[in-house]
Amino acid sequence: MSRIYISPSLQQENIGAGNYGTEENRMNLIADTVVQLLQFNHFEVYRNSPAMTLQQAVADSNSKGVDIHFAIHSNAFNGTVRGSEIFYVSKNGQKLASCVYKYIEPLTPTADRGVKYHASLYELNKTNAVASLIEVAFHDNPEDALFIMNNIQQLAEAIAKGICDYFRVEFKKPQPIVTPKVVQTGTIDIKALQTLLNTLGILNDIDNKPLDVDGDEGAKSKSAKTKAKELLKYILA
Repeated sequence: MSRIYISPSLQQENIGAGNYGTEENRMNLIADTVVQLLQFNHFEVYRNSPAMTLQQAVADSNSKGVDIHFAIHSNAFNGTVRGSEIFYVSKNGQKLASCVYKYIEPLTPTADRGVKYHASLYELNKTNAVASLIEVAFHDNPEDALFIMNNIQQLAEAIAKGICDYFRVEFKKPQPIVTPKVVQTGTIDIKALQTLLNTLGILNDIDNKPLDVDGDEGAKSKSAKTKAKELLKYILA
């Protein structure tokens, strides 16, 4: 099983145009779905935490012995520049960047800025794994900021598809599974819900394992149910 580290931006001080909010928050929303999609496609996935510094995130990635490290950012310049670009420092990093760019480029509404070598980015130079860093668009441009806000799920899917291509894995999209016992009755059968979540392959955030089908809606079940709600938003988007 290939091991992946997803590293959304830690730049909470970067504020985008309009109602964009922070770069850190928006990129974590993208990362949420990227992680879910990669787990669904049977990758072992790790990610940074907003509480980390960049140095801590890189050290965490290196400690996991992952195969690739993929960083997710939005860009800023002077409010007039638009488009996506992906950076690399190694040959395999360029391959990874190109695989993702293939799906990002047709999604963005303007001409993009391409796949580029960048020698000075800490996150690319200090990670042991093959690494790439995407700037999905320019958050200080009102139109690009709006594009990002309206396409969180689509951007996440493009990134996940590109990563699957890099590993030569056929990307599979989750399909909703509806069981009348869980969804259509006025009360929820907890055991049936736990079985459904396990069938969907949704792991809880407590120990990153399938649920015990015991009828107890504890912290693990609530965690997995929250993930399922976010995944359903993605499917219906």
